Amino acid sequence: MAIYWIVTFNDGTVIEQYDQNGNERKFKEVLDRIQDVKTFVLSNGKEHLVTVDLVNGLIILASTPVIDVDLINTKQNVRLIYFKRHYVRSNGVEDLAYFVGFQYDDKQGNNRKLLVKLTETGIAIGVK
Repeated sequence: MAIYWIVTFNDGTVIEQYDQNGNERKFKEVLDRIQDVKTFVLSNGKEHLVTVDLVNGLIILASTPVIDVDLINTKQNVRLIYFKRHYVRSNGVEDLAYFVGFQYDDKQGNNRKLLVKLTETGIAIGVK
């Protein structure tokens, strides 16, 4: 599964994990401007698999928004979550999972999370 990230910043600047020469950019470039991230996308090159809209507090799978229980409520302090996990099954087969989403403060001040797990076998959504 060849998955890479694409980031759009509030000023319209777009950077991809790999430049036009195939060189990998460091995620630190995103972290250095994390307060300016507008959208964070995981793509397979054919389609946007998961889009995290940090301005509106939404996650979009392909072209379908994920309905968050707090969708109608104001989200404050929306922060990106992104990491990868490598798994080795008991039979020695290796798997890679991508986790992407955001955490935010609801109107009562509680920290909440909306997270998507993307693997070769499918997508799982978690709300906490």
